Amino acid sequence: MKNTILQPWRCAVIKVGSGLIAPGGKKCSSKFTLPIAGFISECRDQGKDIILVSSGAVAAGLSTQPQMIKSILHSIPEKQALAAIGQTMLMASWSRFFDFPCSQILLTHDDIHDRKRFVNAKNAIRKLLELGTLPIVNETIPSPRMN
Repeated sequence: MKNTILQPWRCAVIKVGSGLIAPGGKKCSSKFTLPIAGFISECRDQGKDIILVSSGAVAAGLSTQPQMIKSILHSIPEKQALAAIGQTMLMASWSRFFDFPCSQILLTHDDIHDRKRFVNAKNAIRKLLELGTLPIVNETIPSPRMN
């Protein structure tokens, strides 16, 4: 394999999935996230901007509801409830690693695909980076369409 030199960069997006946040569908764990947080801190110390995209809210919420663990398929309202429970746990899990502010940004599919909403989200993330905050983005579970 040919060695390649990583080009200089200013901003990176790091995506962390549920399997690293809550291994085995259990509570939030630092086993894998602590080294990632260390990397994020090192990058910020070098003046680089990082945007963290983190899954895991549903898995974290599920860890508090043992009666639901047996059920593999969850309805949208159940997933929304689990995400609502787990979102604060997820943010607390990440925030404990940093000595700078973290921000929570919840986006839906519609936020990305509607131009005006996309631009608003992009501008908010840019402002958070300017303020020295680590944006932590999580996709929210869409609500069922009402007829």
